[in-house]
Amino acid sequence: MGLSGKLQFRQEIKSPGNAFPEIFYGSKKEILPKICPERLPVLEILDGNWGEVGCTIVVHYQMANGETVISTEKIVASDAKNMSITYDLVGDLMKHYKSFKVTLHMESQGQKTFLVITYEYEKQSPDVLGPDGIGMVDFASELISIVDAYVLNNITSFPSQTSNTIT
Repeated sequence: MGLSGKLQFRQEIKSPGNAFPEIFYGSKKEILPKICPERLPVLEILDGNWGEVGCTIVVHYQMANGETVISTEKIVASDAKNMSITYDLVGDLMKHYKSFKVTLHMESQGQKTFLVITYEYEKQSPDVLGPDGIGMVDFASELISIVDAYVLNNITSFPSQTSNTIT
């Protein structure tokens, strides 16, 4: 098996409209520590504006095994029309990876909406596990569920969110 890899997974989102992507990876991302402080206790902007190319943030991820992973994430691409954003990650992950990129985008299938997350990475050595082996997929899935439930439970805070259709 090579050192470079790509892993993609998707999860259904039940929240209507744009509220979920705005919170999960857009201009309202700064409220994530309020929504899930047990998993994201720290999220700070270092440079730029939330959700825009060039924005650099520091995130402390509290993994299920109790480990805290600190990541510096820089937005390197953003497409509002396709609700897509790409981050380059550095920090603790670089102990095991030469590069690590995450792309998130929304897609519709019939009446359903999905968040699709793609991890692209290059491992430092063949014995390094991929994102699924270190719990990143499970962690992301848990965060997606927490944020989706938050949006659904606070839908009146998002009055313009009336459709699950991605335009």
